[in-house]
Amino acid sequence: MRILIFGLLITVFISCQPGLRKERHAMQNRSTSIDSSLYYPQKTLYDPFLDSLKKAVPSTARIYLTLIPPPPPPKPAYTLVDGWRIQLFAGSDSLNVRALYDKTKHLIPDSVYFFKENGLYKIQIGDFSIRNKADLRLLNLRHQNLKNMWVVARKIKQINQQADTVITSPNENLFSIQILVTGNKQKAETIVSQLNRQFELDTFIKMVSGNYKVFLGHFKTHTAAEGVLEKVHKRGWTDAWINSQP
Repeated sequence: MRILIFGLLITVFISCQPGLRKERHAMQNRSTSIDSSLYYPQKTLYDPFLDSLKKAVPSTARIYLTLIPPPPPPKPAYTLVDGWRIQLFAGSDSLNVRALYDKTKHLIPDSVYFFKENGLYKIQIGDFSIRNKADLRLLNLRHQNLKNMWVVARKIKQINQQADTVITSPNENLFSIQILVTGNKQKAETIVSQLNRQFELDTFIKMVSGNYKVFLGHFKTHTAAEGVLEKVHKRGWTDAWINSQP
């Protein structure tokens, strides 16, 4: 009973204070505007990255790799076959052999090889598939005062047919047939006149180290020169041989 009476008295007291009533009314009608740096209204924030994590949607990526094989290697210009060469020298002194090689490759238009084999340094000339051709070339070299040479059997370079059709030079002339070498200019000119009457091919003279070399024809491939060389031998020029274009 006493508690009830005490509550009624407090209610009457507050009701009689207009300032308290205004403050209570203001508290009830206060807007949601921010009046303190410590107060933040609740608001839903959207973030695509975080939302994607919440959804847990699996994402996959595919990588494709294409392997392209390298082009096939070109066919070699030559193959090694059994044949013959002319051996100019064989010795153990590399300096002297090298000096002789440098001198020989300028005097002789054939292919000249310098290599070491079985402890010896060797100089060899030419690539002959037939022993008879090597012997004829050896006789011709001896007529040029090049002695102490002999024919040896070994692997030689044989030009491939496919490579023949591909190899070209700036003037499109790779090979000629060398008829002979002479120190007499008049003799060389006379031979040129004879060749012009026998063959419908160009003939020309090239002077090397005081000697006159007579050449016949211009051929793009070694195979084409071989076909004409057989005709040259049948016409009596048995010492002729195929040489690279001078």
